[in-house]
Amino acid sequence: RDFELRYIVFKDLRERGYYTKMSPIGFRLYPRGGHPTKTRAHIFVYVVSERTSLPLQHLIRELNRAENARKRLILAIVDEESDITFYELKRVTMSGETAEPAAGEIKAPAVASLLNDRTIIWDPEVSNLLHNKYFFGKKLDEFRLQLSLVESGYLLDRQLIRIDNADANADADTSAFDRCASETEPAYGLKYPVYSDLRRSGLVAKTGFKFGTHFRVYKQFKSDTHSEYLVHTIPPDHQFLLPELSRAVRISNSVHKRMIFGRPDADGSGVCYIEFEWIRL
Repeated sequence: RDFELRYIVFKDLRERGYYTKMSPIGFRLYPRGGHPTKTRAHIFVYVVSERTSLPLQHLIRELNRAENARKRLILAIVDEESDITFYELKRVTMSGETAEPAAGEIKAPAVASLLNDRTIIWDPEVSNLLHNKYFFGKKLDEFRLQLSLVESGYLLDRQLIRIDNADANADADTSAFDRCASETEPAYGLKYPVYSDLRRSGLVAKTGFKFGTHFRVYKQFKSDTHSEYLVHTIPPDHQFLLPELSRAVRISNSVHKRMIFGRPDADGSGVCYIEFEWIRL
């Protein structure tokens, strides 16, 4: 099974000076000049065809095995012309340097109006504080601040804003907003846990639409800085289509950013972040 694919990768690696041994997913790779009698394998190579639909659960399983064995995991994708593209997979911890609004900075939840797929904060003092100090939203003018749905949900959860057309009760307000946001944006329920986790980790997440992802992410947001990451949210049962994966990583490389996929944990305890990095072997 997959003999031809494995042979193509085996031949390529041998020509590059690597010693290899077969494994269930492809190969164990030894450093150049290395050999099982002299050195340990330092890479697991996972061989797949470009036409393969690759389940996220399989990748996480192999990533766990590689991490437990203290090895790197490399995905070797063979295309229809027998060319090989190598991606390194890494589990990453996302953290930044941006503080969150301190308790008491906003004395009472600011009123925000829900207008289809965004909200507007009318209080100029709160608008300036949230935007200038904590980098939420986009200023419409010197008085008003426009927020995305995920930003609105986050500030609503923290009781820093309230929606003026929802119940006064905080729990009902949040629940009603979540239902409305999910109707407007079907991916809201998937995106929000990742956005919230990024914010709590000191990162600033803005829309990644221009790059074809859910978020572009900054460690520290300034007017003259560029985002360090592109983050796309995926469900636990996600299946990677490899041409789409290749396109995402290629775009991230072209704009000098790291391509991260975020999978919310089923129990809501956190988010698993996996980076795909194009590499040369």
